[in-house]
Amino acid sequence: MNREVEQALQTVLQNWNSMAQADYEDSEAAADTFESSFYKFIDTVREWATGLEPHDLRHWRNSWGFLWYKISLNSFQPRSI
Repeated sequence: MNREVEQALQTVLQNWNSMAQADYEDSEAAADTFESSFYKFIDTVREWATGLEPHDLRHWRNSWGFLWYKISLNSFQPRSI
């Protein structure tokens, strides 16, 4: 997978965890930071995918599988209130 995509994903995951752990006073700022990093991640994936050649499609499918595996490892479960 593209290095920029991996870095953007790591930033999103870190910001997700920060948002999940933020207390009430910091929750809005944490949510804004997460949202911003999420959209940057989507743009980074879009740029990466747009540059792929047809013969790269098999690699692309494998990379997406890796991406979703990494996301599932971080178990996007918000803390209980």
